[in-house]
This record gives sequence, C-alpha cells and structure tokens, in this order.
Amino acid sequence: MTPAQLSIVRDNVAVLDVREPEEVARGHIPGSTNIPLGQLPARLDELEPRRPIVVVCQSGRRSQQAAEILTVAGLMVSNLTGGMNDWVSAGWPTIGSPFSDLYTLPRSVRKAGHVGAEGPDPADLSKPRIVDPAELGRRLLVREWVVDIRTRTAFAAGHLPGALNFELGDDFATYLGRLYDLGSPLTLIADARAQIADARRRLMRVGIHRINGAAIGRPEELTGGRPVASYPVTDFAGLAQAMAAGTPNVLDVRRADERAAGGVRDSLHVPVDHLRVRLGRVPQPEVWVYSGSGYRASIAASILARAGYHPILVDGPYDDPETGAAALGLHTPPRPDDRTMEVDATHV
Repeated sequence: MTPAQLSIVRDNVAVLDVREPEEVARGHIPGSTNIPLGQLPARLDELEPRRPIVVVCQSGRRSQQAAEILTVAGLMVSNLTGGMNDWVSAGWPTIGSPFSDLYTLPRSVRKAGHVGAEGPDPADLSKPRIVDPAELGRRLLVREWVVDIRTRTAFAAGHLPGALNFELGDDFATYLGRLYDLGSPLTLIADARAQIADARRRLMRVGIHRINGAAIGRPEELTGGRPVASYPVTDFAGLAQAMAAGTPNVLDVRRADERAAGGVRDSLHVPVDHLRVRLGRVPQPEVWVYSGSGYRASIAASILARAGYHPILVDGPYDDPETGAAALGLHTPPRPDDRTMEVDATHV
C-alpha cells in the first residue's frame, strides 16, 4: 500500500508502527499504534482481529517482517511501502516532528477532495456549538460519541447516562485518539469553556479536527430532568476487602506487556483498547475495574456503565509500594492459565 492509498482508506484501517519508541517520538502517523517489532509476537492480543491493519516502519523492511507475523496469525494486513520515509517525502502529516502542527494535505489530494489521515480538510476551526439538554439527550440516545472530560472522580459521582469519560489531562488525546471512531459525531461535556478549548487543541494534534458540539455545566443542569447516573470509586485496599469477603468480578484493562508481569489474582484481562468488542464475555452485572494508575480504568468503567454494567472504579497506582496491589497481597505472577479474554463481537 502506498502513502496516497493509506490516506484515502485511513478511517477504515488500523495503522501499526513497529519501530522503536525513540523513532516514533521523532514523527509518526496520526492515530497509529506503536508495538516494536521485537514485542509483536507477545502483544498480538492488543490488535483488533476484525479490522484491517497497515504496518509501517521507517523504510518498509521491518514492517514487511511484521506483516508476515500478522498474516500467520490470521489478521488482514498490508505493508506501507517505503515506510515513513515515503510518507514524509509525499508531504503527509506526522505527529512528534517539528511540522506536526501543520497538518497540510498535498495539493493533489485537496483537489481530489479526499480526506487524509489527519481528519477533514480544511480543519474546522470554529468554536463548537453549545448543545442544549434536549439535543444532548438525543445524541446520547442514538449512541453518538458524547465524551465527558471532567475528572474521573467527578464523573463517577454524577454523569449523564451513556456518556463516556476521558479525563482532560496528559493522556486525554492519546486514548481518545485511539478509541474514537474517526469521523463520528463528537460532543464534549465540561465544567468550563476553557476546558473545551484545551481539549480541542489537544485533539487537533492527534488528527481530530471536528467537534460537533459542547455542553458546559454540572450534570444535573444538562439532563433535562432525567436522573443522573453514578458508580462507586475505591482503591486497592477496598478491592482487597471485597476479595477477602467474596469473589468479585475483577477486570484488568492494562496492556498485554503490563499483564505479562502479573496482575490481581483471578482477574480477567481485556486491554481498554479492545473492551468495546469484548464486552460479551465480561460477567455481569458488577465489575471491579483497575489499570496502572486509574486513568484507563475510568475509561473502561464508563464503557461498562454505558453497556448496562455496574462498574466499581479502582482508582490508584497499581505498583505503589504502600497502596498498590502487591502491597495489599493482591498481585500474583503470570501463569499459563491466565484468564486473558478471547475476542467477542459485542459492541457498545
């Protein structure tokens, strides 16, 4: 696949960058996922098996090796010929380079009216329209992307049913950029207009240029008279108490490489990137969900709540020497029968 071809089909494929992290930091394709070639065989479960994958490296050689590995694993794969060298030479945008904020499409593609990997051309630079409670309710009803960017504890304490939580912060654009269905209508909920502006700047850097609406205020002001939803927040000490008293359903949403070092005993493992397509095998209704710090667990908890589960967010650093899982006797080393989830076709 050539860079021009990738720019046309970008919305319908997953881009997998198999270079080393320091190479990726110097410039990568917006929205791509990085798994170094040497780690790929051990991290295959992080890839969506039903979505076509385009593999990229610097020149096309390592990505060809990766494509062969993925083909043997039964995945639909294409190799980006010429790699990042040809991508950059053709003028396509990158993130992490000195030119990452330009997002300039080649003239030929602008003339053809194609949409490139960085989003619609031209970018929508207008302020998002303020959405009233009635319109917000309609968007939630039809399962549009309505994203609440308040803190995870504030979201857990009260939110609009059906909204998803991506807390505004350092990881906001990274995870929303990875999980968001590019091109779908996107509405943001925040406490203040300044947060919407901040979120918009961050999202533009990962190729999300259009926000279709914004709602400002407390959840009680935005529901249009409908009840506000909530779920509990605890820490690993709370989880330890629950496990001492019974056998709760525990879900680990960390990456596969993190899980490879062990996890909470008897927990299920589904990376947050794959949770929406693997919900069917997560036991209902109550699920205790944890991650490395609590950030990804908060995203997962909102996905579970939207699907009708009763999540309990375990908020706290997994590896903390005093309050983490190991300190409280919850951590167990990996074992051959680790309960990593199989693929399920159920979507949120």
